[in-house]
Amino acid sequence: MISRQKRRETKDGRPRGTQCDAVNDFGLYLIKNVSIIYPTYQIRMLTYFASRESKRLIIRVPESCKLSDEFNRFREDFKYDDGSHIVEVTRFA
Repeated sequence: MISRQKRRETKDGRPRGTQCDAVNDFGLYLIKNVSIIYPTYQIRMLTYFASRESKRLIIRVPESCKLSDEFNRFREDFKYDDGSHIVEVTRFA
């Protein structure tokens, strides 16, 4: 079962922190419709949240999306003890 995270805001209504598109027992899901993906604040924060909960951050991108060098380095820096990546990238058509 995939559920949505509750949106948190400051007292004046501005978004607080970051949120993913969905969550389940396996991981946090983020859907990005971009041509190149970079390790943005959102991705860095969600990676932290995923690692704290011993989950994965699964990022869905278009087939044509390129992974930036910075993103690849970031992804290599964050692995679990078994060597698996915290951040996984899957593609959609």
